[in-house]
Amino acid sequence: NHFNRGLHLDVYCLPEVRDAIRTHMFSRDIWLDLSARPTPEKPAITFHNVEPYRTFTLEGYEITPIPSIHTVPTVGYKVAKEGKSFYYTSDTGPGNVDNWLKANPDLMLTEVTYDSSMDQLAVEVSHLTPNRLKTELQALKKALSWLPRVVVLHINPVYQEEVTRELKKVAMDLDADITIAHEGMRIAL
Repeated sequence: NHFNRGLHLDVYCLPEVRDAIRTHMFSRDIWLDLSARPTPEKPAITFHNVEPYRTFTLEGYEITPIPSIHTVPTVGYKVAKEGKSFYYTSDTGPGNVDNWLKANPDLMLTEVTYDSSMDQLAVEVSHLTPNRLKTELQALKKALSWLPRVVVLHINPVYQEEVTRELKKVAMDLDADITIAHEGMRIAL
């Protein structure tokens, strides 16, 4: 029995996300409520509510949830330790520069889902294209006078080739360090 293996997962999320998981995933229609199994006292998953901009410490890291613009309530996370930080934006659409400024990271992990020919769809579903990322990074660079290193993930595989080509141009145009994430990638801060 997998419940007897003592496996446990801590999930840090907005209350709205916790409620959506409980309602839609742990509904017994899809999966058992692992936040109450194997027993309510020793569940497989424990939810921890986070609040935007309220920093908490976990395993020696300072973690700050920062809202992202998306179709559902979403936060990204700034993770800092010993004066270095990275910020994972989570899924995000355009218009997040103020929150990126608050994060002010050494490294930013963000998503670019579609190529720039799909700008309008990307805005509608709150994702980024290389064109939209460029606009956001231009505003960030103007405000900071510099740009953090950027690692892009969450690319729809159908558009990978075009997104890659477009991101190379964005990096050149902005004189920015933009890299596409890949499986097994290691990043040093």
